[in-house]
Order: sequence, then structure tokens, then C-alpha cells
Amino acid sequence: MTDLTGTPSSSTMLRWTTLIVIAANVAFIADYDILSRSRTIAELVAGYGDALVPAGYAKGIGVAVLFAFLLFYVAALLPSRRRRRTYDKLVIPLVPTSVLASCWIVAFRHEKIDLSVALLAAIVALACIMFARVASVAPGKYSLWLRVPFSLHFAAMTIALLVALTQWSNAAITPEMAAAPLLALATLAGGFVAFRYRDFVYPAVVASAAGAMFVAQRVVRPDVAAAALMVGAGMFAVAVLAAVAMARQPRCEPKVRPSRSGPTVARSTPEENWYPIEGNTSVIRL
Repeated sequence: MTDLTGTPSSSTMLRWTTLIVIAANVAFIADYDILSRSRTIAELVAGYGDALVPAGYAKGIGVAVLFAFLLFYVAALLPSRRRRRTYDKLVIPLVPTSVLASCWIVAFRHEKIDLSVALLAAIVALACIMFARVASVAPGKYSLWLRVPFSLHFAAMTIALLVALTQWSNAAITPEMAAAPLLALATLAGGFVAFRYRDFVYPAVVASAAGAMFVAQRVVRPDVAAAALMVGAGMFAVAVLAAVAMARQPRCEPKVRPSRSGPTVARSTPEENWYPIEGNTSVIRL
């Protein structure tokens, strides 16, 4: 949106600025990874022992997260949504998240495993904050699909942190011993998010990670693969139940009060857009 003078609004400037900063960090990560390829990421990971989850899965989930946030920004920059302040609250934490991701690639490339784990923990904390913010929005006020990029990112970073912790502890415990707490923590996190927030994306990511672990370990470590298969099947069932609960969740309708003259108006926050109710001349606020 633009103001009366024709200049972009503060919300528009904020969203474009954060998008540029995030794109710059993504470009830095890609360039730094290419220029620093004395060894690949997969080779560096292998240097700390078996990560249990295949490298191809990590790349795939990373691409999915980037694509989901791209769609989020497309929606946030639509003219009809530029006055919705909820988007402003969500884009701001994405900037430090992208900066921390750039710091992580540098730390990991220089084999600073302690620092890289700490940076991942900070990213997970920010991901949790963003997910909590979007999950607190009333379902009738914004689309429930608004939370998908943030639950996907939160789940992916949780799995990444758990894998990093197993890598960090590989000097003290075997991969078989590391698999048990990894799967247990992922299951607890997936179950909590699914039932607390009726979110299906987070447990679905946990299920896919467990499935990838099963594929990677079914030959070399059958016991780990069997446990991963059970966790994956359980988390898939939880994701289905959460999706059903999400679909059946009642949507909050705006409260409309009668007016003595003129159109009917709903009380709402000043930053939201006005739009006409279909089939009526009344006007409400989202």
C-alpha cells in the first residue's frame, strides 16, 4: 500500500527490506559454500560420525523451507494484505534467523562444531517464537495456511539441531545410542505441537525425517531402522489426526454491531483492511 503522498507505506518498506536482507544472506550462504568447497558439507558431516539422516533429505527439506517462505512473502506483499500488521511481526524475526544461518555456515565450514550447535539452538529459539506468534492468530482472522512455512521451518530446524547434537556427542556415544534420544525428543516435540496447536506440518516433518532415517539405516543398523520406522508411522498418524482437527476447527467470525444509520460496522484493530460482505452492502474489518 501507499500513503496519500504516493510513497510506500512503512509496512511495505519493512517487508521489502527484510526480503532483501534474507535474499542477501541466502546468496552469501550459497556463494560461501561454493567458494569453500575444499570438502563438501556431506564430507564434513561424515567427519563427525554417522548423522543417521541422509544428506539428500537435509537438502530437500531446506529447499522446501525456502520455497514456503517465498510463497509467504508473495502473500505478504499483495496489495490487499499490506495493512495486516501480523505479517510485520512475522518478517522481523526472519532477519536475525537468516543472519544466524550465514554465521552457521561459516562456523561449520571452519569445523567449529560447538559454535555451530549453539547457532542452531538460537535459530530454533527464533523459529519457536515465530511459530508461537502465527499460531496465536485467530483462525477466522487469517488463513490457517499462514502457519505452514513457520511450522515447516520450526520442525526442520528442530531436526537439524537434534542431528547436530548427535554429531557433537558422537565422540562419547555410538550412533545406536544417539538414535534413541534423537527419536524420543523428535516424537515428544511432534506430539506436543500437533496436539497443542492442531498443527499437522510439524509432525509430518518428523515423520519424514524418521522415514529418511529408516531408508539410510535399514541395512547397516536394522535396530535403528526399525525404531525409526515405528516413530515415522506414529508421527504420520498424529499428523493425519492434527490435519483433521485443523480442518474441523471453528473459524472465528467478526463481531458485527448494528448501527443507527449507515452500514453495519465491526469493531476490530485499526490496522486491518475493510472489505464488503458478499451479498450485503455492510462493511466489516478483517
